Amino acid sequence: MARNELNGDFLKKKAANTPGTGSHIASFNLTGANDGPNSDPEASLAAAVITSGAFRVLRLKDGRNVTLTSAYVPADKVGKLTYIHEANVRSQSSVTAETVTDLIGSVSSGGVIMEVLAVRDENGRYAIFDGQRRRFCALLAGKGLPVAYIKASDASGIAELRELSRIANITLPNSLYDKGQHYARVKNDEGLDQAAVAAAFGVTVPEVHYALQAIEIPLPLYQLLPEGTGTGRPTVLALRKITKSLSEPQLDELLLWAKDQQPYSKRSIALAEIGAEAQALSGGSAEITQPFELISGIEVREEKGNVIKLTLPEGISRQTICDLLATLSSDPQ
Repeated sequence: MARNELNGDFLKKKAANTPGTGSHIASFNLTGANDGPNSDPEASLAAAVITSGAFRVLRLKDGRNVTLTSAYVPADKVGKLTYIHEANVRSQSSVTAETVTDLIGSVSSGGVIMEVLAVRDENGRYAIFDGQRRRFCALLAGKGLPVAYIKASDASGIAELRELSRIANITLPNSLYDKGQHYARVKNDEGLDQAAVAAAFGVTVPEVHYALQAIEIPLPLYQLLPEGTGTGRPTVLALRKITKSLSEPQLDELLLWAKDQQPYSKRSIALAEIGAEAQALSGGSAEITQPFELISGIEVREEKGNVIKLTLPEGISRQTICDLLATLSSDPQ
């Protein structure tokens, strides 16, 4: 999604409005909004946003356009006037001071620039369905919060808000855990199987399958990881293998142990410690191997014998790896 900025001014950038995209994207800087030396800059900015008429339009897959109007919540009112909507895909437990380190610095120095998306309820409060991390950082840093809202009377329901959230979520990609909670809620509410959920969201059945597996892992184990529930598929699979190797009483013991531990600074260390504790509880019978990162985001898992498995990040193809191995094998050394 394109974004234009101009100090103290508002821009409406017309873009191609195809299904699943946004156009007329409004954005603004926090500087230059003060009306005078004696005015409150937060209050001035809030008033300026209201009178600007800035808005954005998101087009749903059914072709209907949804208009969101811009507003600004002053720093001292963020906690009172905003809250998290149930349609928000991201798990609230995954948003902590440790998981927003990539964002808190810029928010502390310059405030929140990109608007969060919300429903404005009949009491004038904003229920945020996209932008939970930005709201958390605003509260943490004592900053105001720019909002793009749809009126409650214009919202067609939870399903539409979730679609808007998927279209507009341009910050940190949702984790398997977040998606799993979202898919499970829709699956249970609408009585769908995994294939039907995948078709409804336009994703693959394996994605739904792995996401649902992610939410089976107890939260105390995620809390030992530096990224919490934001971790990726290899770690989710490793944790699931650990939990499945234990009986129910053994798993209860593992969770009691986990609750007494502090989060580890590295994922590999956390997995190794969790695995070691699980082996001790199970009598050391289970062989638990942990993935580790080699280079450029390539994750390596050692298996039995000389077998290894590679998980490639986006942008690195299997052919690239094959070409690299061919180069190494042709090197006479």
